[in-house]
Amino acid sequence: MHKEDFRKLLQLQREGKTSREKDRLIARIWEQIYAEQAPFNWQETPEGEVKSNIRKKAQARIQKEGLRSYPFWPNLVKVAAVVLLMLTGGGAAWHLSSSQSPDVRLVVKSTDATQRAKITLPDGSMVQLNVNTSLTYPEEFEDDLRRVSLEGEAFFEVQRDTERPFLVSSAGLETKVLGTSFNVNAYKGKEEMVTVKSGKVQVSAHERPEKRLLLLPDEAAVMDGSTTALLKQPYDADKVIGWKSGKLDFDMVPFDEVLAILEQYYHVPITLKNYQKGSCMIKAAYQNNGLTFILSGLQLLVDFEYEKQADDRIVITYKSCKKSQSSMPM
Repeated sequence: MHKEDFRKLLQLQREGKTSREKDRLIARIWEQIYAEQAPFNWQETPEGEVKSNIRKKAQARIQKEGLRSYPFWPNLVKVAAVVLLMLTGGGAAWHLSSSQSPDVRLVVKSTDATQRAKITLPDGSMVQLNVNTSLTYPEEFEDDLRRVSLEGEAFFEVQRDTERPFLVSSAGLETKVLGTSFNVNAYKGKEEMVTVKSGKVQVSAHERPEKRLLLLPDEAAVMDGSTTALLKQPYDADKVIGWKSGKLDFDMVPFDEVLAILEQYYHVPITLKNYQKGSCMIKAAYQNNGLTFILSGLQLLVDFEYEKQADDRIVITYKSCKKSQSSMPM
């Protein structure tokens, strides 16, 4: 089975469209990965050979340890997001799982398009997850390393530990620190960016680990997904991490700029139609309770309609600016 075929099979399972036989096949493959037996070259190994190798090694392990056929199955549902991240995120989750001993359990924390979350890691470090984000980490860190895997966006406040570096693996980058605060933006299909709020951060690309950038506060490393070029540039960290705030304040901000801010915060493409620049200024404050909530509030100030497309893009059709502007928080 090729890598892409397995990814599609996992997606069908998430949608409840797989048979019991397919579920068992997925269980065997994931047991192979979870137990850290020899990995396969998904791009080259024929499906029949993969299945044969899995059966042989799983059976050998069963006979040797007296295990049931699917000892890890109760945990497979919990870590399905890890598998998808491994297959779609450039191997970041695989790197995490393969670096742990077989008896270490992985924890997956995820948010959807309306959620944010604050997590305390085993070492006391704090992580705030933005919308549509998944963080994977072990229940206990190793003695010499603290590694997590990320897809999406998160702000890290890392406890200082000179004996155990803290590593964040995302689709194309690896971020290494001892103790600091920084933001990682690594949404699928977009450029990756690491921005430092305090301390020092080392960033390198998975494909070229020898090329490292050292970042200081208000500096960012940006990797273009198409060229994999890694560049350092000055960046206002406070603006980057504005999504962490529980409130969005707009003080006479043009309507199109408000939508651009919402697009950045919620990572949802927004298309604005029939709007002339400078037509409407917004003065309002909103609790950061999700994009739909804020759009509904904006409709009290601006006459517009919006529609969510099949690709999750939102199309807004502007009609007019209402004369009454409100500065009261919602």
